Amino acid sequence: MSKTVAEQWCDRLTDGGFRLLYSLAGECDNTLMTALHREKRFTRRVELQQESAVVLAAAAGARVTGEPTVCYAGSFPGIGSIAAAWEEVLASQARLLVLGVLHGGEAWRRWAGSITVVQRAEEAAAALSAAIRRVRDAGNPVLLLLREEVAGEAAVETVDSPPPVLPASPCRPHPAVVAEMASVLAASERTVFLCGHGCAGAREEILAVARRLQAPVAFTLSGKEIMEGDNELGIGMPGVPGWGAAPYAVTDCDVLVLWGTDFPYPELLPIRGKVVQVDRSPEALGRRMTLRLGVVGDVRQVALALLPLLPLQANDEFALSMRSLHRREQTRLESHVRSTDETCPLRPELVTRLLSDSAEPDAIFCVDTGAPLAWCAAYLHPAGRQRLVGSFRLGLRECALPMGVGIKAAYPSRQVIAVCTAEGALRHLDELLTLLREFLSLKILVFRRIQAESIRIDTGHSGAQDCRNAPLSVAALASAMGVTSASLRHAEKLYQELRQWLAEPGPAVLEVDADAYALQPPPEMLVYGAAYHRAVSGTNGGKNIFRNRRFYR
Repeated sequence: MSKTVAEQWCDRLTDGGFRLLYSLAGECDNTLMTALHREKRFTRRVELQQESAVVLAAAAGARVTGEPTVCYAGSFPGIGSIAAAWEEVLASQARLLVLGVLHGGEAWRRWAGSITVVQRAEEAAAALSAAIRRVRDAGNPVLLLLREEVAGEAAVETVDSPPPVLPASPCRPHPAVVAEMASVLAASERTVFLCGHGCAGAREEILAVARRLQAPVAFTLSGKEIMEGDNELGIGMPGVPGWGAAPYAVTDCDVLVLWGTDFPYPELLPIRGKVVQVDRSPEALGRRMTLRLGVVGDVRQVALALLPLLPLQANDEFALSMRSLHRREQTRLESHVRSTDETCPLRPELVTRLLSDSAEPDAIFCVDTGAPLAWCAAYLHPAGRQRLVGSFRLGLRECALPMGVGIKAAYPSRQVIAVCTAEGALRHLDELLTLLREFLSLKILVFRRIQAESIRIDTGHSGAQDCRNAPLSVAALASAMGVTSASLRHAEKLYQELRQWLAEPGPAVLEVDADAYALQPPPEMLVYGAAYHRAVSGTNGGKNIFRNRRFYR
């Protein structure tokens, strides 16, 4: 008996090297889903509850492992709910193949241009082979939809099987461009590096260049896990979740070098000096801001080619002043960790710092966008093999829990911690069933922001206002579902409860009643906010106060 198109697709996926399948739980509602769930050559199949959670989980697994990944995200109209998750996949450029089914109708046409639709059996084999090559060899995500009536038709065999994977050659920069970059950097005495996700695998080479130039090294959220640990030149992060000396350094430099980052918020980088950008993608150069020079090439290759051309920078005044300022800023951050009051809800800064200190050396943290991201940016310090994952480019909210499920499925032996808002955990509460069904020991930390009864905030323009308490307890709901849960309000037993929660053999939820009035940005940014604005906007008579050496003492 001849195979159907759905069975043909299963054969090509497993022959193409896909072994882990993320899919939907429940009854098989179409021919493709039936074939995928019946296929025995997938070494593991992880079934989640929601379509968007399937895509986020698969994308996070692909991002952390670096391996090509496949997921089945449902059928129309249900698959229409993955729009935001698909945007996150595109933003993170995960090596992900998303499969779906059409049950007739033309609703999919509003996505035209971002998806491929197979409408005839003759097209099915070639379309899937092209998608596999694009995901596996080019590293680009693909959304491929198959009409239900076509999935059950007899397959048309072709010989265009996916070719073997060829190792990618490094993208080498043009020597003339590297020479020009060296001349720009050699003429600057106040150079700052800003490193992003593209610096993976190039940490030591970039630090060697930074030491030669006496250049402080800032990093983005995506670059935090790469550049922060054991870095004597590190000065923190710029932007809204910024901390340390980085927000001031990018204002006070003569040359800012963007290494492997297409910083999506140029308004948060009030740069007065020149900008040099290094990226593998030509489209990324100059997309956000005006450049003095754009360099196309692999970050590591550019750093290796640049190092012999640079003279040793003798003037270290700028570097020393920034390090001094960075130490002072770190001292201010630590004051929020030490300030605890047993009569008030927990300080989230203290919880985040203890989590960072208590996690295993190879732990992977998944963080919700919002307040947890601001606290983790300043108080969570991944080092060694630890990873930090979130929607850092798109800013998709409430994503930590499904991302944690996907990463834990890809790495069952590693500690995976999802740091969630109460709203994010409630939105994906049904994924706790996935953890129980798949035996995934994901650890979930929930920040439930509440107010002390005697505290009010005066906004200055609308009277005193209270922050509304979260209406539901995630810990109570999780416990009713059979997940080990605990709720914590005061600091007295924080360390003990945190260690016990991390030591649980199965999935566990720790809900922390965090102070609703804890400031999301580092409080010292508010202290210097007015001066910072004057320096940036030029309302200080055109004089940049950060040029004043006394400011750093």
